[in-house]
Amino acid sequence: MRFFTAAAVAALLALTTLVASPALAQQRPDDFAAACMKRGVRESACTCQAKLARGQLDAVERRAAIAAMTGGQPAMQREVARMGEAKAKAFAAKMQRLGQRAKAQCA
Repeated sequence: MRFFTAAAVAALLALTTLVASPALAQQRPDDFAAACMKRGVRESACTCQAKLARGQLDAVERRAAIAAMTGGQPAMQREVARMGEAKAKAFAAKMQRLGQRAKAQCA
């Protein structure tokens, strides 16, 4: 399980640090975009990443991603542990694909 958690954390951190700049306020960000912007990523990049996340991650996976952005690795590990090994493995793969798409589309 730790392998999948570490891979998911690495993929998420790559995703959320693609376009670092001062955070901009957004009127009504969703939870994913709000957590992203708190990390200092541009509003437009966070909005793009949130849209991709909504299309690729289920609610449990989005909660794990948000936990990583707001609570760090321990918070994400708790969420991933609740998924079980098979779902955690699928989540890590999704996060890698999401990071690649975000890099290509959200810069």
